[in-house]
Amino acid sequence: MRISNHFTSTDLTASCSRVTIYLVSCLFITAKH
Repeated sequence: MRISNHFTSTDLTASCSRVTIYLVSCLFITAKH
């Protein structure tokens, strides 16, 4: 079913965004130190 594929795609995008935000946060924390 296409719905499953769409859900997986959305889930993947959300995970990538979360990781990117996490990495950016770490960079800001490191820069402050």
